[in-house]
Amino acid sequence: MRYLFLLLFISTVSIFKAQTVSIVKSSESALELLFQFEPSKLMVKQINQKDYVDFTQSSDLTLFEKGAPALPFYSKSILLPSTGNTSLEVVYDDVIEYSGQEILPSLGLQKRKQVTDEYVFGKIYSEDSFYPGKLATTTPPFLLRELRGQTIHLYPYQYNPIRKTLRFYKKLRVIIKFDVTGHGINELLNPSESQLGKQHFKHQFITPFTKKEKYLEKPDQGEMLVICPARFKQTIQPLVDWKNQKGILTRIETIENIGDSSHLIKNYILDYYKQHPSLLHLLLVGDHQDITSYSYGFYDSDVYWSDSYYGQISGDDLYSELFVGRFSGTVDDVKIMVQRTLEYEKTPLSGDWMTRAIGIASSQGLTIGDNGESDWQHERLIRTSLLASGYTSVYEFYDGDQGGIDESGNPTSTAIVSAINSGVGLLNYTGHGDTDYLKTGNLYSSDVLAAENYGTYPFVVSVACNNGKFVNNTCLSETWLSATHHNQITGAIAMCGSSILMDWAPPMKTQDEIVRLLIDTNLTIRKTSLGGLFNNGQFSMLEKYGNDGNGVVQTWVFFGDPSTVIRTQITKPIEFTVVKNSGDSLNNYVVHSEINGLNIGISKNNSYVTSGTIINNSYSFSLPTFEITDTLIVTATLQNYAPKQQIIVKEKSVKLDEEPVSTLNLYPNPSNNVVHIASSHPFEVDILTLDGKKITTYVHSQHEVFSLDVSSYLTGSYLFVFKINDQIITRKIEIIKQ
Repeated sequence: MRYLFLLLFISTVSIFKAQTVSIVKSSESALELLFQFEPSKLMVKQINQKDYVDFTQSSDLTLFEKGAPALPFYSKSILLPSTGNTSLEVVYDDVIEYSGQEILPSLGLQKRKQVTDEYVFGKIYSEDSFYPGKLATTTPPFLLRELRGQTIHLYPYQYNPIRKTLRFYKKLRVIIKFDVTGHGINELLNPSESQLGKQHFKHQFITPFTKKEKYLEKPDQGEMLVICPARFKQTIQPLVDWKNQKGILTRIETIENIGDSSHLIKNYILDYYKQHPSLLHLLLVGDHQDITSYSYGFYDSDVYWSDSYYGQISGDDLYSELFVGRFSGTVDDVKIMVQRTLEYEKTPLSGDWMTRAIGIASSQGLTIGDNGESDWQHERLIRTSLLASGYTSVYEFYDGDQGGIDESGNPTSTAIVSAINSGVGLLNYTGHGDTDYLKTGNLYSSDVLAAENYGTYPFVVSVACNNGKFVNNTCLSETWLSATHHNQITGAIAMCGSSILMDWAPPMKTQDEIVRLLIDTNLTIRKTSLGGLFNNGQFSMLEKYGNDGNGVVQTWVFFGDPSTVIRTQITKPIEFTVVKNSGDSLNNYVVHSEINGLNIGISKNNSYVTSGTIINNSYSFSLPTFEITDTLIVTATLQNYAPKQQIIVKEKSVKLDEEPVSTLNLYPNPSNNVVHIASSHPFEVDILTLDGKKITTYVHSQHEVFSLDVSSYLTGSYLFVFKINDQIITRKIEIIKQ
């Protein structure tokens, strides 16, 4: 086969690649939109000595019906009234008609292990009618928290294969009429009081919000629910404590109290969501045998195992109201995941490792990938976007000889592991794979375990078959989340892996959208939590591919804590002060900071009290009456900053200094059996529980490192109050036991 590029002349066929959408009219009864499509180059493909217009190489999206003409189409979602039905009317003008054209058929959506490049000309090619016939269609309405939406599909190209005539509609005016009197599909009968849907998903819709929304000024981090077996509870508790401290109201429920069946788990989550409409994050702790994954049925002999099912709360659609993640493994494995997550969020390794990324891809997929891209072309475009948005370097590991910084030949696992060891914050893979390996580079679970990326934990997004096949297997995603080397934590902060054979094109769209949302300069569009990135990527894919993307949503599993905030820049310090209102007999406080947008969490004895955001350099809050034995902590967090905490004790606050000090260093934190204290000066240290109870006092007058045995300490947070040269320095240490 050969490809021909034709310049755009009047006589050549035009295809659309760019489009604009404008709102002509908007009212409670109707919405009128104008779509305008612009022609551009096209590619012609020769099959059996005959030239065919190949839209897959020059259009963002083509129709997927196998054996039917692969014509471009376009999708976008709108907001609907809470109830009722819609009707659609399309008015067109500026039509161009071309004769004597041969259009290549679609290969259909393909699985990555079952790819074919054999074209079939189906029955549509023997019919004297224009395909697809309609200029626009709509999907059934769907629910997304307090939002009700619908996707419009537009078909600006129509083709008659008998007459060999192609029509291009340059302008389509679409009128959607709302009838709120009738009974509609997926009606929003009890809208949530929470505005998290608008906060997290507004950018998915073209319909404007007519009123100023408070959520844009005061973003809500949402609540979190952790479900685990009782034996995991002590292990997961330090993570729950931290989430409550940082302002994410987090609760634990044991599977023993719920019942370990997908039906019982889903019903519990549904009831919990009704009582807690701000619930946003769901973390399942344990393997499939600990907390059952849901089965959507079979594909050939494989089961459609799904965790996303538990986040689909409203309606009968696949749009998930909750960001769902899983810590899959034994108690010891989960302990590693907890420690890694706490380190990543609380005490990240210094340096610029988070500004580097890796792209790994096969050389296959041309014309059948998303936007017609091969896997390596897709990854190179991602690389270009990352480098243009603050990433300092992006490794290229592609099969074949693709130029750029990709070395000739196929990459090796040794080279990939070396790049991982150098420190990266993001790893994208697009290619073939199986339960325990990535085919490009032949990167197996054993290679992940051999890596030495201490403290540098990437977010791994894998578009490959079976990398998340954790039911009755130990899959690559689980290995990456539980990895250690020489008894030190390595691995990934999170990984997205499919529990079944993965489709070729749709997940590439998800991967593209994750990157777009990660680097977007518009703060109302940019997503920072790993769960927010993954789920919004999936929603964008569903909008584009419709029902053909259902299997990807159902079986792509997120391994990790979905509320974790990704790091993309060198870590910066936070400074803030807490002041009690002068002359105020009540417990009213103001947090001052020069950093607007800081998330402020207030907790008491590791229980959530309240939270807010620094706006105009301050945030005010009131506390209920508390006892002298209560420990109240103010925690400030923001993406790419090191968290800062202060303790409120009666009418004063005590700084918890978690930044490195030249004369004092404590490690590791969190700790298990031993805390090492390095100080260039003699010191006296009091060790206290968070409620102020003194455990012991140590006096150290030597210059060598002092190793403190904490093996008898219970899991929890402790204050180390140092006296060094008349200076008081307070550090907080997490102790995590098995």
